[in-house]
Amino acid sequence: SEGVIIVENMKYAGFLGAHALLKVINEKNLAFARDQNPLTKLPGNGIVHGLVTEALADACSAYSFVYFDFDNFKPFNDKYGFRQGDRAILLFAEILTRELISHGASLGHVGGDDFFACFKGMAGEEVAVLVHAVGLQFKYEVESFYDAADRHAGFIEATDREGRPRRFPLLTVSSAILDLPSSHGPSTVEEIGWLIAELKHEAKTSPDKLCQASLITARSLDLERIV
Repeated sequence: SEGVIIVENMKYAGFLGAHALLKVINEKNLAFARDQNPLTKLPGNGIVHGLVTEALADACSAYSFVYFDFDNFKPFNDKYGFRQGDRAILLFAEILTRELISHGASLGHVGGDDFFACFKGMAGEEVAVLVHAVGLQFKYEVESFYDAADRHAGFIEATDREGRPRRFPLLTVSSAILDLPSSHGPSTVEEIGWLIAELKHEAKTSPDKLCQASLITARSLDLERIV
């Protein structure tokens, strides 16, 4: 009968028939579909969590985690509406796919205007170049979503979270890159989340909207903040 022979440590471990194999594939496809972001169709939180977990368990390879977060997205939504906001999110998903997939990146849509990318075995400097290019491309292309007056002014007028009128720059994206060297030692998904949050905070105030650190460096920065 047709199927797949299962081998473990170069020894026969079993046989998976065609019917069982199709069932496994269908279940995997269903699980992936359930975790997809409904707007962008990119993998969602569950798959992102799995990618980070697998990377942390792999002590033989270097990884880079990248988290993207839009700047001034709320005032843009308030002025131009959620439909236009969804268009901006879709645009960024398209740019990520166009610019990063060919370089071996695994992508994810964490939710809202937060995105994720994971690189395996790529030098941190190369990752930074790619991520910076993504930010520039998004800034350039998203300008077309504004009316001519706002594009010319370079800002929009809207109210902040306290209800006060303010001027907000046009949409950009901040990027936090956390590099995990090979033999990076033990860590947890929770710790990675904390460190990424610190790097995102730094990226928001950086002129190029990017902050990058290795796991060890990020830990020292986090400890300095706590102390």
